[in-house]
Amino acid sequence: MSTNNNYAESELILKSLCPYVRKICQPMFDYLSISFFRYVRSYPNNEKYIMCTDENWIAAYFENEVYDLEYANYYKIPKIGSGISIHAVCTSDDPICVFWNKMSDETNYNFILALYEKYDAYLEFYNFGLSKEIHAGNNIFLNNHNLFHHFITYFRENAQELFLQAEKVKFKCKETNYEEDVSNNWMLGLSEDYEKMVIEQMPVTKVYLDGYLDNVHLTKDEAIFAKHLLSGHHAEQIKEKMHLSLEKLKALEDNLLLKLKVGTEKDLRSILTNNRIQKKLAFIR
Repeated sequence: MSTNNNYAESELILKSLCPYVRKICQPMFDYLSISFFRYVRSYPNNEKYIMCTDENWIAAYFENEVYDLEYANYYKIPKIGSGISIHAVCTSDDPICVFWNKMSDETNYNFILALYEKYDAYLEFYNFGLSKEIHAGNNIFLNNHNLFHHFITYFRENAQELFLQAEKVKFKCKETNYEEDVSNNWMLGLSEDYEKMVIEQMPVTKVYLDGYLDNVHLTKDEAIFAKHLLSGHHAEQIKEKMHLSLEKLKALEDNLLLKLKVGTEKDLRSILTNNRIQKKLAFIR
């Protein structure tokens, strides 16, 4: 759909969606002390739209042209993937901090949780504001993250009609680029090259497991083999990826079966999955 460059019309339509967004968010308001919610979708062509639970917030957003300044823009997120950040009251004179602080008084939020997912086609941003009466913001956000991710699934299902309406009034943003200021954009993750450099400063040669296996470790080759196994690759594929012979791969598997005291590949997959090994192996290459 073509972008509507009439910001006044975009503001009017997006404000009209607020009551419907509030209705979807009601369980979060009732049970998790959330007082504010915002959704952003930003595209590679610098078009975007927002939806939120407060009409006054949207009015101020357009009045202050926040769409050109905020980090919830496609090219200000360093890479494809997901991320999270938690913000308390900001003391910086950055215009975005000034705006969010000002609106916190009008919208009754204190801590802000930001979750984002960046895909090839677009960026999605979810902001949750915690009521000022609640002071354990980090605990609520960090210890209940499954509920927040479940809400996103719930929101995506129940807001389909709202997405269609908001798409019709997408608006243009100023072209921006993450690389302009890495330090200020730290909360949203590092570029892949920077991340690789940091990881290289922390080499891992043994991967220790958890629970009753907390004294058991996998060698780097065993860990890489386990990573490919849990990704569903068969022996020939793993052979190509690891540049090892089938005999050496069989030896790695036999070592894992013996080390973890299991008898079959199915049991091996099960014990590695239960130990959440894939998360540990995310940066093992």
